[in-house]
Amino acid sequence: LGFFKNDLEMLYQASQAPSGLILMVGPTGSGKTTTLYAILNALNSQEKNILTIENPVEYHIEGITQVSVKPEQGLGFADTLRAALRQDPDVLLIGEIRDEETANIAVKAALTGHLVLSTLHSSDAVTAIQRLLNLGIAPDLLAETLTVIVSQRLVRRLCSHQNGNKSNPNISDKNCLRCRGTGYSGRIPVYEILKVNSLVRDRIKAGDTGKKLIRPEPELYFHTMEQTAQRLTKEGLTDWKEVQPLLLNV
Repeated sequence: LGFFKNDLEMLYQASQAPSGLILMVGPTGSGKTTTLYAILNALNSQEKNILTIENPVEYHIEGITQVSVKPEQGLGFADTLRAALRQDPDVLLIGEIRDEETANIAVKAALTGHLVLSTLHSSDAVTAIQRLLNLGIAPDLLAETLTVIVSQRLVRRLCSHQNGNKSNPNISDKNCLRCRGTGYSGRIPVYEILKVNSLVRDRIKAGDTGKKLIRPEPELYFHTMEQTAQRLTKEGLTDWKEVQPLLLNV
């Protein structure tokens, strides 16, 4: 996934819960679905009934029931979601929460013993919470179902010859077969992550919005995109040239 160890462990723990709502937010092409698929792969087992509702199915995973919505036939996310819940899945991936009806069904599913994973078009964790409230989700219900929100973007990863690869100290960008002279190979997420613990739940119930939701407190588990960007550059996984334009737009 490209997440730091402590964040990965927290995300893993949330995905092992029997119920709740895990949200990935960000613009198109930011790797949201890839991250959710990685979580599904980790959960995939004969003991779990896992079902996805997508438009369209992006990757096929053996052992998981995957359904494409058919809006041209009048079967959107909400209708398909209702039908899917009759199968009583343990884990349910909803490709995207787009409207009030889908949001309400997703939250109710998370309240009634299903682990729900989904995406939302939002810039960050705080605006994702506000977006769901604007879709008509009651603060008390939202607070009880949300467990983790991740907002991410993708930047280019530094090629190994650029970040101090000791096994090949003589490799230069001109003769590197991996990056072909660009200095970069592959992509890596720069992300913001918020754990919706008792502190954040109480703030949602109290009607806090905006920066009030993430006021610093010892028990607040919130890592900003700037913090993860700094760690990535410090560890030589990417460079400031890659992350600076991103941080100017978040």
